[in-house]
Amino acid sequence: MKFCVLGSGSRGNSVLVKTPKACLLIDSGFSGAETITRLEQAGYSPEQVDAILISHEHIDHIRSVKILHEKYNISLFANRSTANAVRKILKTKLSFKIFLTNRPFLFKDIVVEPFSVFHDAAEPVGFTFKHNNLKLSIATDLGFPSSAVKEKMKDSDFIVLESNHDEEMLMKSRRPHVLKKRILGRHGHLSNTSAGNLLSHLLHGNLQKVILAHLSQECNRPKLALDTIQHIVSQEDIPFPKIETAFQDRISPLYTA
Repeated sequence: MKFCVLGSGSRGNSVLVKTPKACLLIDSGFSGAETITRLEQAGYSPEQVDAILISHEHIDHIRSVKILHEKYNISLFANRSTANAVRKILKTKLSFKIFLTNRPFLFKDIVVEPFSVFHDAAEPVGFTFKHNNLKLSIATDLGFPSSAVKEKMKDSDFIVLESNHDEEMLMKSRRPHVLKKRILGRHGHLSNTSAGNLLSHLLHGNLQKVILAHLSQECNRPKLALDTIQHIVSQEDIPFPKIETAFQDRISPLYTA
């Protein structure tokens, strides 16, 4: 299994997941042209993509869904509430393959499980992917790391996890109070500290790599996120994995499991 974070942040989110038989995009929040460029930088073309799995309907996750679906005949997967919300936002009658939240399904040679998360959307989900005894978990928009989320993400070999903001930087920012309240709420975004606390529950001997995603450009810094989380997980009596950050303006390396 291979994966690449094509980019992550408030201006666009997308992750490529590739197995020998399947090529998936998790969200498609950049423009069509930008998505194609980033796919090519990772070594792939839109013609190779089998499906786009949508975590929730916010525009930074669905911006190019319509054009990629129509131009390249890429299948769209979402739960029913998200599918309806996407149709309304994009003002189009898109055809979706509907999955059930918290119900695993097989797509070619990969088992996909969409799991429920707390976020201010219709029916937001994170995803786990299992192939050849390897597990990748992706959760980039969640305000609260519930026990159910911890259960779904446990025993992962690779994790892509939101580490959106530093709370002190957020509170000192010029953002409106109502926006700060939303971000800090249970249906908002994970802070560096919250992400570190969640990871401390997910540590195990086979966890190989963690990619921190959806970092705020205004209220976070890559080094600050890394330092905060590494400090938290280093308190556990388990060797912690290599932790890296994804970026808004460029793709990550193509990671191979």
